[in-house]
Amino acid sequence: MTALGDAALVGRLAGAGVVFTEHGRGYLELRKKKRVLANQVIFRLPSTHLAVREFARQALVDVEGFPADRVQVLCNGVQAAPRSDIKPPETLRAQLGLRPRAPIGGICARLSPEKSLGMLLEAERLARVQHPDRHLVIAGDGPERALLEQTRQKSGLTCAVHLLGFRDDVSALVRMFDVFASPSLTEGTSVTLLEAMLAVRPVGATRVGGNPEIVGHGVSRRIKRRRGHGVSNRLIATESSASRRFW
Repeated sequence: MTALGDAALVGRLAGAGVVFTEHGRGYLELRKKKRVLANQVIFRLPSTHLAVREFARQALVDVEGFPADRVQVLCNGVQAAPRSDIKPPETLRAQLGLRPRAPIGGICARLSPEKSLGMLLEAERLARVQHPDRHLVIAGDGPERALLEQTRQKSGLTCAVHLLGFRDDVSALVRMFDVFASPSLTEGTSVTLLEAMLAVRPVGATRVGGNPEIVGHGVSRRIKRRRGHGVSNRLIATESSASRRFW
């Protein structure tokens, strides 16, 4: 049974309604007849179905067979941290041993396959051919940490790619980035992407999930191609636009 099915059963036994929230979808997920049939039973129970973006709502309708009029969109958001709690970018750069004007691309994410961080390292390697002084900062932890460390070493990026591990100062880190990179294969609503937009950082993001609903035009770019060379070119172009707008 699905998580929704379990919740619906418990809610029924307890005589309570159920609120189900859809955050994202697996990028290889297909429509499954058994689950669609199970959902038909669940619809008979008192419940409210919420999706964090229109993309997720449409997936519930198309993939899960939810009635369109039974799913509402309630968008994720982020709360601005008090300025007094955020370290200045100059302080963070100094802590990482980065020059004040060195270009920095960055991402805050779980180190897992769907985040496609290996491709981001390849994009960084290619970008450094034109801009050898640039750096990539990756904050987060996860199952691909060891693989990324190996890739960093094999690609000669040990001094250029900084794997910070888990951090609780995402708001400050994002403000240090010259461009926020999001090469994910799938997303619902990326909270760190919202953090980047709140910090008025230019963004380079793949056109997946709820990203197109968040990322606007101008100095932010939606990346269609998921190869290192295409991502490298897009991120360099985004950084150049940011230089003209913010510096």
